[in-house]
Amino acid sequence: MKQVVFYYIPLEVQHEIFNDLKGEYLYKHRKGTNPRGVEISNKALKKLIDHKETLCIQIRWEKPEVEGLIYKPYERRIELWEKD
Repeated sequence: MKQVVFYYIPLEVQHEIFNDLKGEYLYKHRKGTNPRGVEISNKALKKLIDHKETLCIQIRWEKPEVEGLIYKPYERRIELWEKD
């Protein structure tokens, strides 16, 4: 079973940490790389997660095993299209 965590970080908390860290909030990629956007720095992320107003919801991510069940979504979609 995989443990998944979902965090709700209020906007006020994000503004507070952003103002605290100033230039350290966003991660700066090295020159010559081809990043696909910006990232929040590890330091900022740790502060956001540890903030007292941040909510954390733990999700139990489990896939029930059913004996003899084989689900093929692609084949099912084709089958449904052929019905129409």
